[in-house]
Amino acid sequence: MTKALFEEYRSPEDFLKLSREDLAQRIGRIHFCRAKAGNILSMCRTLVEEFGGEVPRTREKLMKLAGVGRKTANVILSYAYGIPAIAVDTHVHRVANRLGLANEADVQKTELALQMLIPREWWIRAHNSMVLHGRRVCTARKPKCHLCSLAHLCEQQPGVKAGPETGK
Repeated sequence: MTKALFEEYRSPEDFLKLSREDLAQRIGRIHFCRAKAGNILSMCRTLVEEFGGEVPRTREKLMKLAGVGRKTANVILSYAYGIPAIAVDTHVHRVANRLGLANEADVQKTELALQMLIPREWWIRAHNSMVLHGRRVCTARKPKCHLCSLAHLCEQQPGVKAGPETGK
């Protein structure tokens, strides 16, 4: 779906030729397609009107785009531009708190704690590693502690729920 869409619509200007309903129909397989279609068109308008059709290279400017928050801005900086950033999603937040790298209920505070702890040149790699670890091993409901090479560092003891996500 995405590949076909971007083959036909290659620029923000191209997307702006679509109505919200047309775009929603084209992305209809995703949840909240009407709201996302509205955000995409709003984002394209902002890209054209404020940024000359180019995706900005700063978190602050990226966050002016509809649907882009801090996490998404950090992902764009890291993956599109190679600019060191730590995008704290649910996996990074959980892993960081379980391993004692952070002790925060707020994802932005977790991001700041990780930035202070991890050298800047490792931020992108650290983010990727924590996401994969959180998806494959340190899962939310049934962590695979017996498979975890970091279990000896973990704040969560087997059978005990710990960390900000559980309120303990």
